[in-house]
Amino acid sequence: MPAEIWSVGGGLVEEIRLSRFAKFAFGMGGIANGVKLAALSTFLMLFYNQVLGLRPEVVATVIMITLVFDAAFDPLIGYWSDNLRTRWGRRHPFLYASMLPYPLLFLALWNPPDLSHSGLAVYLLAVLVLLRFFDTFFELPAWALGPELARDYDDRTEISAWRAACGILGTATISLLAYNVFLKEGPGGPGRHRRRTLARRLSRL
Repeated sequence: MPAEIWSVGGGLVEEIRLSRFAKFAFGMGGIANGVKLAALSTFLMLFYNQVLGLRPEVVATVIMITLVFDAAFDPLIGYWSDNLRTRWGRRHPFLYASMLPYPLLFLALWNPPDLSHSGLAVYLLAVLVLLRFFDTFFELPAWALGPELARDYDDRTEISAWRAACGILGTATISLLAYNVFLKEGPGGPGRHRRRTLARRLSRL
């Protein structure tokens, strides 16, 4: 990393500046979050209602309940992360702990077992609550890590901007692919097989 020497109070202070690659690498983590946001906000209702047959009010109620849980998770995990002290730091243990369950739960969300409608609603609720828990477990400490990597205002602004921009890129890319490839209108309409294909693509991403 490049360094700059500053004079402070008559002494010299070496300030470590983040390289462009370090900022870019940190920002790239936002792409997966952008895909996840698009999937949950746009395609979850479409998949569980039109493909799997759950009534829209049931899916909407499940989503509302999980958001209430999510509102409780955020401050609790944020407080825990801020006050955790380990040999790996206070952010990395959360990232490591969510590294496996987070993608596995996302995969399970788009590949539900063959259940009755009531069983499917319970399955959606359980998986979505756990997914949002581990989403917070990963994303909140990851965002908090950015300002701790940077040492000054400019670096903090740039590293946050890179992550936000990559998140927008992930959201825009999956939305364009969904509407222009996977759900593109054909002679017989999009069809359920195309929607299932979209679900499989989302789970792999």
